[in-house]
Amino acid sequence: MVKAVEVQHSDSITPAEATVHYDQKAAAADLETANYVQDTPVEIDDKTNKELFWTVNRRILACMLGTYFCQSLDKGTLGFSSVMGIQEDANLHGQQFSWLGTILYMGVLVGEYPTNFLLQKLPVAKYLATNVFCWGVVIACSAAAKNFASLMVVRFLLGVFESCVQPAFIIMTSMWYTKREQSILTSLWYCMTGVQLMVGGIIAWGVSHYKDGVIFPWQLLFLVLGLLTCVWGLFIGWWLPDSPMKAKCFNEDQKRLMVERVRANETGIQNKSYKRYQAIEAATDPIVWCYVMLQLTSSLIIGGLGVFSNLIISSFGFTYLQTQLLNIAQGAVTIIVMVGSATLATATGQTAWVMHAWTIPPIIGTAIIYSIPPTSSNR
Repeated sequence: MVKAVEVQHSDSITPAEATVHYDQKAAAADLETANYVQDTPVEIDDKTNKELFWTVNRRILACMLGTYFCQSLDKGTLGFSSVMGIQEDANLHGQQFSWLGTILYMGVLVGEYPTNFLLQKLPVAKYLATNVFCWGVVIACSAAAKNFASLMVVRFLLGVFESCVQPAFIIMTSMWYTKREQSILTSLWYCMTGVQLMVGGIIAWGVSHYKDGVIFPWQLLFLVLGLLTCVWGLFIGWWLPDSPMKAKCFNEDQKRLMVERVRANETGIQNKSYKRYQAIEAATDPIVWCYVMLQLTSSLIIGGLGVFSNLIISSFGFTYLQTQLLNIAQGAVTIIVMVGSATLATATGQTAWVMHAWTIPPIIGTAIIYSIPPTSSNR
């Protein structure tokens, strides 16, 4: 359970200050925020803060968890289908299957710059919902892809549309939650990676029993998950507010207190302008590049195993049904690691050291998989 913390404030923002050095849209956004900020600091007691925290969770955190679950599940459809006959049915050979895993992240790279730009200019929730609906359509259409070329196209488009999720969540987390709450909450939506392995494994196991139908089992999996994602995209477009100031689901007093409780973050509620000096500062900071390299090296392991995980498990002699069910154990470990690392980082205040320590077990595990040949005795 995440403990809400008492918020204390020592700064103030006035409407006049909010419009300095910004273009017209940025000034309007800042003025909108300033209208909900008092000239004098407002002290929020612990009881009220907890009530606000859980009120926000029912809207924001619920949508974030569901969206990240859909993203992880839809991204993992290739892994689930790898033992359901997709390679034979789509006539994939050589390195073509591995390219289907690679092209998704090429789509993410292509989509990152425009999606970050659009997130600054457009309502965050509506933009996120649109992308969720679009990648749901892409996943559903993947059921009609029966060769390498068509699968490459839908996987690339999936990466483009899914590229908005993490940037949107970072904006939403800073907009609705205090710094103290953010690390635990971030780990919670990352936990959906583990949940999707557990739920996805069960769904794939059930779909694998579908035989002698008009479509292949892996096509049914794509179709079902794609349609469910489309429904979820429509739901969050209706349920998720764009910002505390525009949230029609909250009254005016709640809006003011929600803005006030995150005021101590000193990161602002919304930012509609590009600041070149901040980009240069980040690009020239060696600490930033250390984090980039850490993420890059860890993703090399995760990316490869994510696509080939089921193939590796099945190579140990498990049936394709057993392989799908073994994803439940993998998902449970993922959840434990995510929550444990966030809790440890929050308790010690040593985020970097925890991140580095958590890279050691995957390196050892990957080395074992690489060095020990799979046999019935060591599976």
